[in-house]
Amino acid sequence: WTLVSVVYEDQQTKERTPVLGEHPRGRQIAPADGRRLALVTGAGAVPCTIAALFREAGAEVSHVAEPVFEEAAMTKLFTPLAGLDILVNGSVRTGAWPLDRLTLDEWDRVQSINLRGAFLLMREAVRTMRAHSRGGRLITISTIGSLHPVLNGNFAYGASRAGTNALMRQFALDCVIDRILSNAILVGAVPSDPFPEGMPTPTG
Repeated sequence: WTLVSVVYEDQQTKERTPVLGEHPRGRQIAPADGRRLALVTGAGAVPCTIAALFREAGAEVSHVAEPVFEEAAMTKLFTPLAGLDILVNGSVRTGAWPLDRLTLDEWDRVQSINLRGAFLLMREAVRTMRAHSRGGRLITISTIGSLHPVLNGNFAYGASRAGTNALMRQFALDCVIDRILSNAILVGAVPSDPFPEGMPTPTG
């Protein structure tokens, strides 16, 4: 887990700037002792473990298991996080449905959480990090299935994660000038998020 050593200190400047006082967007949660403030989303084993590791490493962690991916809800979520240093997006809807059972509604649900949700979280995090001008880290939990098929029926999930990989790269290109780095962790098969009810056991 080299992630922890990367996100708590700017490796070029060694900057560890304390966050003090108030911010125009609202009262900050960030502590005044130089610790980093991280927002971790998602209810699965991976984001929950990351949140726990961050806390053990001394970070202040806001863990939101199921954020609402709407404009107003994003504003409400980020308003008290004006000192945000790290975003870990672990929100996900899984599901490997056979082609003849994959409905358009399910396709849209997967894209809404995995792709639309990733964009909303990353966009709001960048706005917050640009406002405090200290830079930051955007970390996306993705899957090796975004690079090549690993399970039969992973049409919606694999496509959505390939989209989040593209988002990650675009944010990296556009935001590096602000010292905001964007990366993805491509995990394999782990006992984590449950499959939707009624989905057959995936094979591959």
